[in-house]
Amino acid sequence: MLRNGKIYNLKLMDKTELNKITEDLSKDLTKIYLHPIYKKNYELCKEIKTEVIKYNELLSNDGSIEDILSIIEKCKEKIEYLKVEIERYDREYELVRRCGICAKEFIRNEIISFCNHENKKSHLFHYKCLKECYKYMIGDFKCPYCMCNLPRISDLRKIKYII
Repeated sequence: MLRNGKIYNLKLMDKTELNKITEDLSKDLTKIYLHPIYKKNYELCKEIKTEVIKYNELLSNDGSIEDILSIIEKCKEKIEYLKVEIERYDREYELVRRCGICAKEFIRNEIISFCNHENKKSHLFHYKCLKECYKYMIGDFKCPYCMCNLPRISDLRKIKYII
């Protein structure tokens, strides 16, 4: 039987293989349920949970391998989507936690500044890092990420980092 680019021999697939698949699904789901994207993707997570319940019922009642594989494929597709969402979230969060110039993490109440690009997220920097960069710039200073023009050092907005 050919499914999702893989050939499964239904007669040779045993409980050990299914237990391994179940363990892998369980690890992936645990990561998803513990991650902040869970709330954002609640409905999709609920669908996966429903599929997992069906999967467990089929396993305990010796359901057909075709049905079991079908559920596994549905879950894996949804889980892969959520893994991409987790990766995207983590990358964006990393930009909020670290200076775009020195890459050090911000400390609570530290003075930071940011670019203010239209229709995009702001990129954060230590104020002292930006101030240091301005010393060596000729002409307009640009954000290293989105290349928007930054204002003169005297016009930069300064805020306290409170996250």
